[in-house]
Amino acid sequence: MMAFLKLIRWSNLLMMVLTLVGAFYANLCQVPNPSKLVFFGILIVSIVSVAAGGYAINDYFDLRSDRKNKPEKIVVGKHIKKRWAIIIHWSFSLLALSLSAYLSYCLHSWLYLTVHLLAILLLWYYSTIVKRVLVLPNIIISFLIATLPLLVIHVMHDLFLPITHKTLLMFMALFMFILNLAREIVKDVQDVEGDALRAIKTVPLVFGPRKAYLLSAAILFCLIPTYWWLKSVIIFSNDTPFGITLLVGIIVSQCMALGLFFNRSPRWISFGLKISMLIGIGSLFMLCQ
Repeated sequence: MMAFLKLIRWSNLLMMVLTLVGAFYANLCQVPNPSKLVFFGILIVSIVSVAAGGYAINDYFDLRSDRKNKPEKIVVGKHIKKRWAIIIHWSFSLLALSLSAYLSYCLHSWLYLTVHLLAILLLWYYSTIVKRVLVLPNIIISFLIATLPLLVIHVMHDLFLPITHKTLLMFMALFMFILNLAREIVKDVQDVEGDALRAIKTVPLVFGPRKAYLLSAAILFCLIPTYWWLKSVIIFSNDTPFGITLLVGIIVSQCMALGLFFNRSPRWISFGLKISMLIGIGSLFMLCQ
């Protein structure tokens, strides 16, 4: 069971669930009609299924490089047979497509099926072909993560629920895109040796770790004007639980950006950026306080 949970990255899936629930709750500050809550629950399961299937197929194709980068963390081929990784991928993908088709039918919007199908295809090509294109894999993963708050906006519209903080959710989408993009580049620094075996073009492989650090730092600094843009559009005080939590998340991200200038451990920076994102997600739950 633990090997299976590691394969599907249960902690990352949990963060996705928290993002969706936080974005949903921030706009309502209450529990909606149970029938509408069921549709939102189906959306959560379908999105998580896409991600779980994507993680399984990524580990399948990354087996060669993972043996070099992180042999102690290998799951496929060690705890789970390679053919089972493929079966797990297709099982989760078919579940996601079935649930999204049901949502599209019930809510009269084919966007759900279209988005899920595109996400599954992107994650497949990300694991097989796209990784050989410089920066594009980082952008794809970051974009898919950033769509989570946007999907919440769409489903709330289809369920005729009030969307009181649309601008905030758009900011959260941008916040998650920036953090993920910087974090993906930092993670590539950790995987340089294994990526070289598969001829994968990453920023640290092409330009060197130092320039990869500087690029990640520059991306993270973009959060500062983005944060002030949000404050100019939505008037909120830094003394509120939401304001304090969001500001702490931004500060943590900037501390990680400064850490990149001093060549801190990429593993430490990656962990710090994940904490920053978790704090940012937590701010959504503080909005109704």
